[in-house]
Amino acid sequence: MGKLTRTYREVLAVVIAVAAWLCPVVANARAFNKVDVERFNDLGIKEQARIIAYFINNNMQDSALLYSNLQVNNLLSKERLTEEESMHCSASLYYMGLLYMNYYYNYQLGAKYFLKSKQIAQKYDLKAQYAVAVDFLAILNATRNNLEKNYAYSPELMGYFKGSFKVLSDYLSSVKSPKYDESSEFNACMGNMVYLAIKYDRVDEVMDEIKVFRSIKTRHTFNTTYDHTFCKIADCWQNGQYEQALELLEPSVLDYHEMYKSDSITHKQVAEILKYYILMKSNRVKDAENQLLMLEKESKRVNMTFELLEVLNMLQLHYDQQGNEALARKYELQYYTTKDEFIAKSMLNKIDEAALDLRLEESNEQMNEMKYEQRIHKIMLWGLSVFALMALIILAIVFANNRKIRKKNEILYKRTIELLQTQPVEQPEPEAARPLQDEPSQNALLERICKVMETSPEVYGESFTINRLAELVDSNRNYVSQVINDRKQCNFNAMLNDYRIKEACRRLLDTEHYGGYTIEGIARSVGFKSRTNFAAVFKDITGLTPSAFQKMSGQQ
Repeated sequence: MGKLTRTYREVLAVVIAVAAWLCPVVANARAFNKVDVERFNDLGIKEQARIIAYFINNNMQDSALLYSNLQVNNLLSKERLTEEESMHCSASLYYMGLLYMNYYYNYQLGAKYFLKSKQIAQKYDLKAQYAVAVDFLAILNATRNNLEKNYAYSPELMGYFKGSFKVLSDYLSSVKSPKYDESSEFNACMGNMVYLAIKYDRVDEVMDEIKVFRSIKTRHTFNTTYDHTFCKIADCWQNGQYEQALELLEPSVLDYHEMYKSDSITHKQVAEILKYYILMKSNRVKDAENQLLMLEKESKRVNMTFELLEVLNMLQLHYDQQGNEALARKYELQYYTTKDEFIAKSMLNKIDEAALDLRLEESNEQMNEMKYEQRIHKIMLWGLSVFALMALIILAIVFANNRKIRKKNEILYKRTIELLQTQPVEQPEPEAARPLQDEPSQNALLERICKVMETSPEVYGESFTINRLAELVDSNRNYVSQVINDRKQCNFNAMLNDYRIKEACRRLLDTEHYGGYTIEGIARSVGFKSRTNFAAVFKDITGLTPSAFQKMSGQQ
């Protein structure tokens, strides 16, 4: 009995000790939700990092952003950071960048904090943090590249990830035991490259990187298999083993939750998109179409705007390939509408300003270190006074110029409307006109040319050429070119641009049928491949930019 009592007492003592150890941990975990700013600032750097990690791991993005910002501001207020402080500062900065990019879709602020993280890593020679920041910037730049090029392949796109992979692989080759975040970023970078390689059928371009990846993965014995499976899929693609590739993408084989639990939906989306390209490669067109429709529905359900953009673009291209014009145009309109909303919300077009902001911050820091504060204040005061005076003068000049420009635009707009309402006038025959050898009359051929240009919808297709015009008027290229040169006093391209711009003006005015189109959409609908070229030709012919013309039409 005494022995039993003693054992009971020992067990009870252990239970009490464990409870005493657990209580502060549980209390701290619960208190994370109620941490006040003053208390947080008094904590040590490791304890602050634990609190931030708690918020991130529990999907409490607002709290994670708030306390990461507090930690970063406290650290950057110091003249010099310790090695530990610099590591936590760089890490908190790229966490803030990730939060802004992935959860708030603010790519401008995401870029700002990634660049700042990279800057801190360079300053304190933190190779791991530098490599991770480079990878995040690669993802961000690739995102912008995708939207700017409408998901068309460009060398820069793969180049972002190859550059990131080189930095990461060089770092991992130089260390004995990388941390989880470092190896995870390396895996993700490899996965991104394989994804692009399969999407654009350029797997051969990443085979060297796959060899390096497998070599480093073997040396460090990474536990993750997600991106290693992607490499196997690339092998299957190269060898034409498409059914085996599809089997590797099954949930029973590929663990979407393995790398980051919070990103499991994104990993699943990537795998499902890969299935579409593999199905198309194996000529299972109907299955591929169903796969895309499922992805569209899922992207809308989980409110993944960027992923939805890619799926809408894929649906447009898919139906274009299948010759379904109605569905292709439907998804094209959805894509451009969603894209405009996403760019406006995410400020993706202002990423470059983040680098400028960072340089301005560095300049301000250097100014704060200068000793002659009073003299600087006086100079700044005088400078501001001069600047204010100049600003007033400039504003007055700009206001006056704007009035002139407005009047000029009104005249150009009315002239353009008048030209649209009048029928084209036949040009008089020049005195030294060259006779056609095989055509009975230049007038007859010119009449047929004008009829085609005014009535044929092919004129507004991107592939319309002078050869096709010659076919439509039952003549040949040389005769058509001669008549245009002699009677229109211009070449074929100039004439074609004139008809297309006039039609673009009509569509910009026709809000009933084209009100949902962006300027880029109008440009593409009349045969221009790029908005930049369209704007230049539009201004050359009408004297107005497309946006100015559209604005003027809304004021009438």
